[in-house]
Order: sequence, then C-alpha cells, then structure tokens
Amino acid sequence: ALVEAAVEGFVPDPLNKKAPYRRTGKSAYEDPNHPDGGGNVALAKENIITESYAHETIFQIATQLLVRRHFESALYAYGAGTSSLEHEGFATVSLYRSYLSESIILLAMGDVVAAKKEFMEVHLQKTDYLTSRECALEEDLVRACGDMDEEALEEARSKTGKHRGALGNLDATVRGLVMEIRVSGRATKEKKEKKVEASAGFRAH
Repeated sequence: ALVEAAVEGFVPDPLNKKAPYRRTGKSAYEDPNHPDGGGNVALAKENIITESYAHETIFQIATQLLVRRHFESALYAYGAGTSSLEHEGFATVSLYRSYLSESIILLAMGDVVAAKKEFMEVHLQKTDYLTSRECALEEDLVRACGDMDEEALEEARSKTGKHRGALGNLDATVRGLVMEIRVSGRATKEKKEKKVEASAGFRAH
C-alpha cells in the first residue's frame, strides 16, 4: 500500500489514466460527491509534482514492481509516469517509451483487448507519436498478439530485426518482459539463462 501511495504522491489518481489498476489502498482524492464516483480533479491538478524528472522516480518504482511480477501495480505506476510527462507538455522519447511500455505490460498480462484499445484510442491520437519507432513496435506487438501470430511476434521482438532500436531504448526489465509475451495468456517467466541471453543482444541507441 505504501508503494502505490508514494506513486500518488507524485501524480494524484484523478490524473492517472491507469488508476483502476491500483491494487492497494484508496486514493487521497476520492470525492463521494463526484457524479461518477471519481476524484477531485481540481485539487489533484494543484498537487501534481511538476519538478523536472519527477517521472524518473516514478519509473524506478514501476521497474521494481515489474521485477516482483506485480504487473497491475507496475502499470498503475507507469500510468502516473505517463501523466507526469504529458503534464510537462512536451513530446519526448521518454513519453513514447512510456506509451510502449504500458502496452507491453498489458500484453504481458494477457489483455490484448486493452492493449489494442490503448493503442488505437489513446496513443494513435498523439500525432508526434505516429512516426516514432516506439509506435511502430507497439503496433506490431499488438497486431501479432491480436492475430495470435507467433511468427509475427518473434519477428517484432527479434534482437536483429527492424525494431532493434526501439527495443534497445526500453528499460532492461521491460525489454526482458517483451521476450516473455505470449500470443495467448499471461506472460510466463523464461529460464534465467534464456532471458539474459535474449536481453543481452540489445544496446541503447
């Protein structure tokens, strides 16, 4: 509960699109008088942490949650990091990487429907994102899982393939998670030797 509360200390839940994935505790911004039971958005906007690089701390928390295989909580943290970057108002590689990471976590959870919805209805609405290599990789991963096409999935995440650059720029833990995605069902952890070998071929670009 303390971890997710710490995340909300940076980005209040009413501003976090991934707030429904929070697993513990309640938002400090819950408003029973809100029409749909949502939080106090006005108060949330006053309290969001706006210091530069605040998102980096949030993503560090998300990484630790992924290491512990707490996918839903990690997605909640990534949502906060994404909101922090969007609040800054700049289209950056960090934001693109966060979009891609969100979809990767959803696919690892086996929720292809949610990943496709996120890609189509949220990420593709960001004009600058459309031409990024992160968008291209996200599209291929979502399509491969949606079509249950194992060959396409392997091609999309190949360490020598066309998405090598986008994969190399991901957090190492998220990159490892890409290797665990299945076309059906929740990601399963590979043997350590295989996982390390798969991730070792990438370098940041």
